[in-house]
Amino acid sequence: MVTDNHTKNAQAQSNPKEIQLFNKFVDTFIVNRTSLIDTQKQFNDQDIASCLEKLKDLRRMNKKDGNDNESLEYVLEKENTQSRIYELLWHCYYIMYLMGETANTFFEKTVDNRDLFVEKGKGVASTNQAYNKEAIRPFRTLLGIFKKLWNNENKEIGLVKKTIVNLLPKTLNDQNAEIDDRIKNILLYLCVPDKYVPIVSQDHKRNIWNNLCFLVGKEKNGYNEDGFIELLGEIKKIKNVGDDEKKKEADNLHGFYYKSIRPFWDTPKMSTKADDEGGLPLKTLLTFKKAIVLYGPPGTSKTYTARELAKNVISAAFAENLKKEKEKKQELFTKFIEKENQIFGETENHQEGQPLSHIHRLQLHPNYTYDDFIIGKTIENHGVTTKLGYLLRLIKDISEDKSEFKKLPHIVILDEINRVDISRVFGELFTAMEPGYRKEGVELFLTENDTQPQRLKVPENMYFIGTMNMIDFSLEQVDFALRRRFAWVESNYDDGRLKDIIDYKITQEGLDGSIKDEDVRSYINRCTSLNNLISKENSLGDAYKIGHAFFAEIVDIYKEIGATDKWNASIEFLWHISVKPTITAYCGSMDSNMVEDFIKKCHDVFKKTDKL
Repeated sequence: MVTDNHTKNAQAQSNPKEIQLFNKFVDTFIVNRTSLIDTQKQFNDQDIASCLEKLKDLRRMNKKDGNDNESLEYVLEKENTQSRIYELLWHCYYIMYLMGETANTFFEKTVDNRDLFVEKGKGVASTNQAYNKEAIRPFRTLLGIFKKLWNNENKEIGLVKKTIVNLLPKTLNDQNAEIDDRIKNILLYLCVPDKYVPIVSQDHKRNIWNNLCFLVGKEKNGYNEDGFIELLGEIKKIKNVGDDEKKKEADNLHGFYYKSIRPFWDTPKMSTKADDEGGLPLKTLLTFKKAIVLYGPPGTSKTYTARELAKNVISAAFAENLKKEKEKKQELFTKFIEKENQIFGETENHQEGQPLSHIHRLQLHPNYTYDDFIIGKTIENHGVTTKLGYLLRLIKDISEDKSEFKKLPHIVILDEINRVDISRVFGELFTAMEPGYRKEGVELFLTENDTQPQRLKVPENMYFIGTMNMIDFSLEQVDFALRRRFAWVESNYDDGRLKDIIDYKITQEGLDGSIKDEDVRSYINRCTSLNNLISKENSLGDAYKIGHAFFAEIVDIYKEIGATDKWNASIEFLWHISVKPTITAYCGSMDSNMVEDFIKKCHDVFKKTDKL
């Protein structure tokens, strides 16, 4: 049953495209049990039963084979594209990606009607590699809901939507074993867009509310959707501040994902064993220990993660201070956003008279010494004088800072600490950075200008983040003094991060219509398979996996390369200029014949064009 044309036209003008499409889905597929692909085909309860049995068989087969692959491709490749099961699963997938901000070539291959999909780049939610890896659970959730709706007597779109909402948990902590959280959040928004925010991830919703609810005078345990909508309204006011680029971004992005807002609620993650085992968030580790080292193979986003973690810790500290204010929370919050370029701007050497940043990055190298970092002697005006090193100069600048944000954390990023003799460079800092010594400080061997005793006092609001490449430095070489004073977090290759970087680059370079989603997914599968091969090689292992940043260069190459088959030519080019030389260097201790055989195996995996 559909509404009259006048009402439909009014709805089309007021509703976003994804809501219009969902209304059509409800009318066609739910009310009339008709396929969106072939309007002559109708579904029945037996089709759903067959689909559920198919998914159960796949999971049973996976368990038997020790296979954890539940990706969309894996599920669908087991079924004939002309079968009713395939077509019904297609409708499940349609709902999963209806809110997506990028079009999916899976739909482009199966349906010619472009009016069925949100225009590329116009969606309200993003989907990552992990979302596509877990298709069975959301498919089962949707099939269960479809079955209940088909057996419901309501035939009007609005009433069907109310029925859907009544079938779903409504709160952040209301769990239902039969309902996938992502599907719940998608359907709640599509059914009642004025009441529910378009956020797919349950973790994101929880983190946003827990970290920002104070802006609307709420407590963490006081979550409700009305409060969430009110919070979104407060956040969207931020688009009225800052430069034109900020305004443009705030208009184009969901308010909570605006780059100035995200650090308040989203702690950066790394692909680590600790994370897999439910380890502490990076923000918690750094806040507690005040010193952390991110270590792992090159190209695994350690420096990028350090910067994002620094923003997260600074933003969280500001939010905690803001909660104590009784008035003008929004005004102070807006002022912080206006000043973010100053607060988050990285500095290596602060110039006198310039605003002081709160993120300080130092690139270490083999020639860097204690004299450069702490204090040393230098020849000046034909005499020898004492010169403060980088850290003491920075501490002096912090102590003289009179700005309104002076109490916020200062984060010192020490990039590639494995390239120096860290015990020699740190010297007394090993003691001074500990909580019990920060107030009184530690007396240094050298004095300033041979007259005044010099003490190293590390401010309470100073935090250290080190990065370390493990290819040319083993963790076993780190002395126990350093190990004890830092929290250690391993970073590995992350296919989800690779997907995010590639998608970002494609959008930035204006290549959305040129590079297909299926080519990107296939490429990421090759990269993952290559790293699996490397990790299983006895003389190498996980430490020698190639970082996702190396593989993400594929987009830069694609933009510049001239070839008929640009994508595969770009893959081959990347192999020769980056991937092959890296693997060859890793194999330095192998016999030459073994190296040749291993390189060939790696090349065969990397250039393989069919799904792995």
